[in-house]
Amino acid sequence: MRIAVVIPYYKGVRFIRSLLRSLDTPSGSHQISVFIIDNCPLRLDPEISRGSFHFDLHVIEGKPCIGYGKACNLGFTAAKNGSFDYLLIMNQDGFAGPGLVSGLVDSFNYSRDMTVAVPMEYNYVSGKLHSFFVQYYVSQCPDMITDSILGKPHSCYTITRFPGSCFMLKLEEYPFEYLFDPAFHMYFEDEELSDR
Repeated sequence: MRIAVVIPYYKGVRFIRSLLRSLDTPSGSHQISVFIIDNCPLRLDPEISRGSFHFDLHVIEGKPCIGYGKACNLGFTAAKNGSFDYLLIMNQDGFAGPGLVSGLVDSFNYSRDMTVAVPMEYNYVSGKLHSFFVQYYVSQCPDMITDSILGKPHSCYTITRFPGSCFMLKLEEYPFEYLFDPAFHMYFEDEELSDR
């Protein structure tokens, strides 16, 4: 499977280096290409793309300050034009835990109706799930909490709202010409996408 990882970049060079290192692990039979969408007024140092990675790295220069949604849309277009199978959106301050990409791809086998796969948002410093993620997303599936307490968790649970910070979708089944509604500069574009 060909997977496009799209990372909108804005003034976060410390974060982007950490994220790229976390993605730099062999992913089995999956072919990964990373697209950094640079929408920062001070452009990303070209040295970042000269490293030796297990994936192809592309830097796309967007207009400065176009916002998260439009930056993701540039990456979405690159993925569609490149005939990728899956699109993974990641915040620049994210971190790819072991098996993230393969786990998300595998989760699409859980249900034929599944359109988006979302990982748990875990804080590697505190060793806990992000409280915001628990409050707004885990709370949608009380069965997961019950199953976890009983020691019988499933690999996937259904939610109707998902965060725009990290998610994967299957491109051939995505019916829209854009990812995020360009009317949203930043914030709530994921709510609108969840509604669609």
